[in-house]
Amino acid sequence: MNLENRNYELLGQDFLEELNSTVYHLRHRKTKAEVLYIENGDEIKTFGIGFRTPPVDSTGVAHIVEHCVLSGSRKYRTKEPFMDMVNSSMQTFLNAMTYPDKTIYPIATRNEKDFYNLMDVYLDAVFYPRIQDVKEIFEQEGWHLELENPDGELKYNGVVYNEMRGAYSDADGQVHELLAHHLHPNSTYDHDSGGDPHEIVRLSYEDFIGFHKRYYHPSNSYIFLNGKMDVEKVLEYINEEYLSDFEYQDPNSNIVINESFTSVKKLEDFYSVGKDDDIENKSYFAYGVDLGLSTNPDDNFMRAILTDILIDSDSSILSDTLLESKLGEDYYSMTSSSLPLDLYIIAKGTDGSKLDEFTNLIDRKLREAVENGIDKDLIDATLNSYEFNLKELGVHRGVILGITALRGWLYGNSPLDSLKFKETLERIKSKIDDGFIERYIEEKILNNPQKIHLVVNPKPGLFQEKDEKLEEELAKYKESLSKEEISNIVKDTQNLFQYQLQKDSKEDRDTIPKLQIEDISPGVRRLNVSEFEKDGIKSFFTDEFTNEIYYSALAFDLKKLTLEEIPYAGLVRDLLTSVDTKNYSFKDLNNQIDIHTGGINFATSTFEDKDSQEYSAVMGINGRANPEKIEKFLELMEEILLNSKFEDVNRIKDVLIMTKADLESNIEQSGHSLISSEVNSMMNDAIDLSNVMGGRKYLFFIRDIIERLDENPDEVLKTIQDVYKKIFNKKFLISVAGDKMWHEKTLDWALEFKENLETFENNLVFERKNISSIALTSSSNVVYVSDGFNYLDYGEKFSGKMRVLARVIDGDYLHTQIRAKGGAYGAGISINNKGNVVTYSYRDPNLDNTFKVYDEIYKYLEDLELTQEELTNYIISTMNQFDPPITPSQYASLAISRYLTDMGAKDLEKLKKEAIETTPEDIKNYAKLFKESLDNKFYGVLGSKDLIEKSNREYEEIVKIL
Repeated sequence: MNLENRNYELLGQDFLEELNSTVYHLRHRKTKAEVLYIENGDEIKTFGIGFRTPPVDSTGVAHIVEHCVLSGSRKYRTKEPFMDMVNSSMQTFLNAMTYPDKTIYPIATRNEKDFYNLMDVYLDAVFYPRIQDVKEIFEQEGWHLELENPDGELKYNGVVYNEMRGAYSDADGQVHELLAHHLHPNSTYDHDSGGDPHEIVRLSYEDFIGFHKRYYHPSNSYIFLNGKMDVEKVLEYINEEYLSDFEYQDPNSNIVINESFTSVKKLEDFYSVGKDDDIENKSYFAYGVDLGLSTNPDDNFMRAILTDILIDSDSSILSDTLLESKLGEDYYSMTSSSLPLDLYIIAKGTDGSKLDEFTNLIDRKLREAVENGIDKDLIDATLNSYEFNLKELGVHRGVILGITALRGWLYGNSPLDSLKFKETLERIKSKIDDGFIERYIEEKILNNPQKIHLVVNPKPGLFQEKDEKLEEELAKYKESLSKEEISNIVKDTQNLFQYQLQKDSKEDRDTIPKLQIEDISPGVRRLNVSEFEKDGIKSFFTDEFTNEIYYSALAFDLKKLTLEEIPYAGLVRDLLTSVDTKNYSFKDLNNQIDIHTGGINFATSTFEDKDSQEYSAVMGINGRANPEKIEKFLELMEEILLNSKFEDVNRIKDVLIMTKADLESNIEQSGHSLISSEVNSMMNDAIDLSNVMGGRKYLFFIRDIIERLDENPDEVLKTIQDVYKKIFNKKFLISVAGDKMWHEKTLDWALEFKENLETFENNLVFERKNISSIALTSSSNVVYVSDGFNYLDYGEKFSGKMRVLARVIDGDYLHTQIRAKGGAYGAGISINNKGNVVTYSYRDPNLDNTFKVYDEIYKYLEDLELTQEELTNYIISTMNQFDPPITPSQYASLAISRYLTDMGAKDLEKLKKEAIETTPEDIKNYAKLFKESLDNKFYGVLGSKDLIEKSNREYEEIVKIL
């Protein structure tokens, strides 16, 4: 295929075997916009456009522009075309991301018409947004002064402002933001492109507009395409509709790099915690080094594998030594997404006075590795794992490849350089036996002066101090205003509210491109799954193409455990492969897994039968390997399931302390998931059981177990060992995807393996604690708010129409009231097939008002005037819920989950048909259900202790979670 023509010149072309793709690098002749096309048979078509957007301060202008350009454009005149497309397309990916020096807008969909619609909305958004004509866009998404009445409190509000207040509540996030600030002072990376909430309010509207004008031009753009498409037609469309409108201009978007250090810098900084928080052993250490520039493919590759070789795997050089040192609770690596290739080794939960011990230990262990050589098995394991992951990029393959290409492309390299994984891998492999990795560590880490040794200590009330300073400034500012000026701010506030609540006109709504019901297939994808039963073992075989990768899944019945033993299933899950076995140390075991397989993973799950209140609880195991390694894979699986040893109390305690730290780190990032899970748990046994094995209740259990390991370790270890034996009992399912011979081989193994297992009776009698409300307090600056009820209590049955109902409430009402008007980062509602209706908000500055919004859903539905045409958009947006893209890595586990839920393709087609047939009257009729539930709701809040205490809402339990 020759893509060079009068509009585009071809800069490079190559077939990349590792991607099974032909890759084209083009440049638009007139504007010099660059284009990457990855040609393959991927049914998911991907488009993305990125811009180099280096910040010069921490006002978050790049982040705010990212939000604002998606809020109306030249062609698409509604207030939020982005949300309109979320609510009307069959997208499999639709998002925008702000990085330290770039902003990216990717979309993906399986539907060709949808692809053109989404691509056009994004191109019009980035090149012709309405931000210059509608200042309210900046005020809503960025920041504004808010004063509802002359005597009220003058305050700041805005979506990005509140998003970043939430981000700066997270200790990990605060510390991570400081890393580049110290390793790259006086550079592009000295600033927070996402925005420091106390600096965001310094951003002027004029500077905001100027930033867009400067950087959002085709001459500063990078466009990527992936999948099966008529690319010549796509390129012509992009040229005719957009690029041809512009002349070339100098992008003037250079990255500023700091001067090189002459020696290692030892530094101290602070992060904020609550005024009353315990600060003992809450410091962070960071050993950070700049390995070079991301324009060098070899350095990119080396950084990727060094994270595993140095710290991130159980068998890495530093992990065991750091754990034994007891210097911290958890240790992990961080890397940058920028021109400098930064690598950080981080310890959290430390005594801030011991920074030197931490850095000296790292230097000593790395020096030993350089002098004595690195374990060849560790290197082989890391490289094999890397190669395996290249074969599986998942559903979002096109988006991942586009972002990967930008690693060097953004800074002047060909995008092909970043995608030639095999070439780079072979080049590195050829030098390993000559001590290349050891020399690399010596040169790039040990002898590199571009390095920091940083301690970040907790400082109670640091964020609050900055808040108080802003509040004082606002109070003084208000005092300085005349009555007329105050009245104007009140008017501006009311005008913004009116703008946010005003419905788009029909004329504006008609500008949004739409799919029709006729564009949708009524069916769902059917996998070719066969079911077998032999000698008491039920097995499944999925006969589908798997790219010559063997996939298997097992599920062991957890109902053999007692209620008291159930949380120990979570411990067993988290300890497997992290403890020694009869024949391997945990380090050797992990090396063997990574050398011979693509990974063996464990998960505890519950599956509810679609037609009853029955549910299954299982320990699931998913694995993958190349076909020639199946025997070794099964041998390692058997070693883990039969011979794991729970004897080393120190090792077990170390692993659980790290697990606890990981769970705590996820609270702020996924607060909406955690609190909605709590509310779901109040109504549903299966979800509550999952909470006990892996949610907030499991976190509290781990904290208790860590203490008990000090007080009575023998008792804890015996219980873990007993539960381990009961989990891996004779009642299990197996599933294989790929080749029929692989299934037969796995079944033969399973029949022999089963003879080593015991039989246990069902023991689980689960009793859910009767509680209807909970508050989980932390030092966060925002809250996550959730409530819910069970529709089965009101005589309703599940229908595909409920998926459409959720989309209407979520995409229109909650988005407008809680995000656009309320300033929260997000909000939503879920309705499952077991009766649970649960709302949630994300990084929310409000509490009582959010509950009020939830309570008034019924009013919204009563007053809703929705045409069938408008409803069709919502219907179309639900279609992927019934027929999502499925990758080969999901085949084996999907066969088991569909068996345990009794939910097959026919059931999904029935639900899909119900969704397609939904009418506006169906949606309005649900108002009665929401109204009837008002006095019998379950609810929960996670986050700011201050906001929770200021609220007049009562809770059955108030628990400090962080």
